[in-house]
Parts: sequence; C-alpha cells; structure tokens
Amino acid sequence: MEKVFVLSFAVLIMLFNVSCTPHKYNNFEEALLSKSIPKISESQRQWLLALPAIMMEVNGSAHNTLEVEPFSNDATIAYKNVLSKWWGVNSRNELIDVIKSRENQGHNEIYMKLKEIIALNQGVNIGSIIQKYKMKNKVLNYYLFLNSNQTETMKTDIISWDLGRAAALIRWGYQVGYLTEV
Repeated sequence: MEKVFVLSFAVLIMLFNVSCTPHKYNNFEEALLSKSIPKISESQRQWLLALPAIMMEVNGSAHNTLEVEPFSNDATIAYKNVLSKWWGVNSRNELIDVIKSRENQGHNEIYMKLKEIIALNQGVNIGSIIQKYKMKNKVLNYYLFLNSNQTETMKTDIISWDLGRAAALIRWGYQVGYLTEV
C-alpha cells in the first residue's frame, strides 16, 4: 500500500512540477514507464495526502491512504460511477488524460481568464462585460467575486484546488483498479 501511495503521488508531483527537489522525469509518461519508484520526502507525502483532504472529509473517506474506503465490489461500482458521471472517465487512459488536464484546463484556467477580463475592463459597465464575454450565471458569479475582491485575488491563483482534484482522481482511480503499483 505504501508503495502505491508513494508512486501515485510522486507521479502527481512530476505531472505538475511541484516537487521541492529536482527529479529525473520530464513528463507524466516518462514516470509511468519508469520501473523505479520516485522518492519523495515525508513532508511532500503529507502535503500531497492533504491536498484532497476537504473533499475526502466531505465524502467520509480515509485521509491516510490511497484507498478511499475498504475494497469491495460495491465500492468499486460506486467510484466507477463517480468517475464516469462527473469526469467522463471509464478507463485508465481516460483517467490519465483527465489527471493531466488539471494542470492547464482546471478551475485555475477560468480564474486566470477572469482576472485578465477584469484587468482589461476596468471601469467598463458590468452589463457590457456580460454581453461581450457571454457570461452565464456560474462564471458571472465568479467574475463578480473576483472583481469585488481584487486586492486579494489579483495576485493569486488557485492551482492548488486543481492539484487537490487531481489527487482525488488518483485515489478514485486506484480504488477502481485503473491505477496500480506499476
């Protein structure tokens, strides 16, 4: 179990280049093809385990293992349904593609685009902005929040949210057998 945990989260580190120390892999595929288990420090391990902690707590899952809950046929079916319904994932390859997409196509991408819209449209009527960018309710709410909290939000990003989601996807993928030790 420990071996699976270290390998899966080391791959996540390599995917997002968040390792505190240099690593020998340049991309996700190289890490997957490697026969050796990348080394991560205990603090990196704890940090990566903490990433999806809020989501795991809300779902009543364990915090100290990749296994979301004890393995059973019912758990496998339930998490396959979660992956399929919410992420469109029905295979290992689809899971890997979705995990990789968190780096550039997650919530942080929307966040950064909205910050750019705010910067480009200082003093412009909100109605004009809504029409120009064809904002729907959810995105409009994000925009309004970011715009009204510019002092704090304009110097930040939310990549950690997407990394936490990637870590949760790894755990769910492990739970249903899409990811293994090797």
